[in-house]
Amino acid sequence: MKAATIRLAASAALVVAATLLAGTGARGDQEEGVPKDEKPEPRSIWPAGMEQIAGHYVFAQVASPGGLWELDIPPRNGGPQYQQVSLKEIPAAFREKLEHAELTISDLKLPGMADATQRESPAKRGMLRFYSETVEGRLAMKGLPGVRGIDGDPGEYTGPVEFRLDHASHSNPSIPGILKQRLDQEPTWGAAALDFANLMATSILPPKEGKGQKADPGGDKAGAKDPKGAKNGQGQKKPGGAPDPKAPPAAKPAEEEDEGDLVISNARVLRSGVEIFVYVEWDQRDKQGVRHFTGAVRLLKDGLLHKPAPPRRPAPAAARA
Repeated sequence: MKAATIRLAASAALVVAATLLAGTGARGDQEEGVPKDEKPEPRSIWPAGMEQIAGHYVFAQVASPGGLWELDIPPRNGGPQYQQVSLKEIPAAFREKLEHAELTISDLKLPGMADATQRESPAKRGMLRFYSETVEGRLAMKGLPGVRGIDGDPGEYTGPVEFRLDHASHSNPSIPGILKQRLDQEPTWGAAALDFANLMATSILPPKEGKGQKADPGGDKAGAKDPKGAKNGQGQKKPGGAPDPKAPPAAKPAEEEDEGDLVISNARVLRSGVEIFVYVEWDQRDKQGVRHFTGAVRLLKDGLLHKPAPPRRPAPAAARA
């Protein structure tokens, strides 16, 4: 239930973001009727589906210019309570996890379920575009504390999951809309992760024991009659077979399948299909209080990571004769 609630909240946030990018100043389409949804080819809305994203990712850098942020409770030594920090300024245990973070998406059961819609924006200056995809696969990750969005999450998981991608955007975003998105999200996610799809993953529970097995032969037999009106799982029966209205209500059957846990709730993928930005959290407690760290890190597909070449001065121009 919690995982479903978080997924709905994430989807709602994407809709709001797309609407903000559309700009303001329109009264909407209430008077002229609701615009009809169009069904374009999904990859025309979001090209980096799960098949393209699959692979092994390693830590590349802290999201830029977002970075990592420290909240001190209470403030320390008269300094600021909330400030941006570098990778070298965070606790060694936290830094060790991030620098060795890994995430692998594999064994996808393709094709998954992909859907895309688009419709005219309320301001009639472009199209609101939406994409979603779900597919089962396998996830292995480590070194990403807080990725589940719960306190104390170690950021480690290995097992089967259901992946979900959600994207919302505007075909012609307004300048005020872009600025608001940057002010709201850039400090956390960095500049590169503003055109994105949310990546979520929910664990898949193993089948319950006994599911699909035959009933216990020593139990009630199907179709057996109880002339004395004994209890048979539905309260006291009357001789005529009708349930006794004074008897307690029958228990509702349990759901056939329980929902798994959300193991990734805060990650973004880009159109390149080779980068994943992950939101992380860490608490460091000592005698002075709590140092709470938040931010986003950039993971890159293994094999693409390389050290940037140092800048070189251009060769001097040849002297004129």
